[in-house]
Amino acid sequence: MRYYPLEHYDKHGFLKTPIWLWLTWFWLAKAWGVLVMAGATRQNGADILAFCYPIRAHFYYELALGVPVVIMMWWVHFRHPERTVMTKWIHRVTRHVTLLDVIAQVSLSVYYVLQQHGRFEWFNAMSLLLLLWMMLYVCNSRRLKACFEPKDKNKAISPKGDGL
Repeated sequence: MRYYPLEHYDKHGFLKTPIWLWLTWFWLAKAWGVLVMAGATRQNGADILAFCYPIRAHFYYELALGVPVVIMMWWVHFRHPERTVMTKWIHRVTRHVTLLDVIAQVSLSVYYVLQQHGRFEWFNAMSLLLLLWMMLYVCNSRRLKACFEPKDKNKAISPKGDGL
């Protein structure tokens, strides 16, 4: 059992979602961000899509892989003590779906590299490096595991250091 300071909890008593998980989710849903930017700039939308995703099929693959992440970003706000069934389901599924999505993105990035016959490109290299780091984070983070454990396992501590 780990103790966390009071400011690490939300108003319902759940441990707040770590910022690194949010950054991971934003990276996994980057195609949705490009879609929103392209839609917001009506005249230059096709140019933005062509610049970010020269091969249109890659854009669609990443959009499809971003759907579970966007749903999880929305669902994590439904954690509430009165919604016990939904909260338990969110806690059980979030880490596993995130890990599966990271693995799928890694395999897609490797596929992109293989399509280019192993030619080095900075974006592919940085993307693979970030995705591998994200995979390690999702697998090994104690804070992330604690965030999606039952509420009574993570006791808050008061500013004096006493357990509540």
